[in-house]
Amino acid sequence: MFVSCAIFCELDRGTHRDTIASDFYELGVGRMDKLYDVQGAAEKLGGISISTVRAWLSRGRLARTKVGRRTMISESELERFVRQGQRKRTSDR
Repeated sequence: MFVSCAIFCELDRGTHRDTIASDFYELGVGRMDKLYDVQGAAEKLGGISISTVRAWLSRGRLARTKVGRRTMISESELERFVRQGQRKRTSDR
């Protein structure tokens, strides 16, 4: 990531700055997911209980991101989890 940032900063001085910035954005460089704590994730998933979210984290059904000592869940992980649940329900019919 450090190298990418150094390259981006160097290229930022050029004449094609806007094009380069959009290319880096499409590649995911400089893009950061919103992170939710366990309570925020529970609310985002429709108001389920915090203990349910913790159980899913423990079982590996949800991937955690550690920030210091805090357990966080990325927005893309919550979206993946919801999509995966929708696929299971439609295949059960």
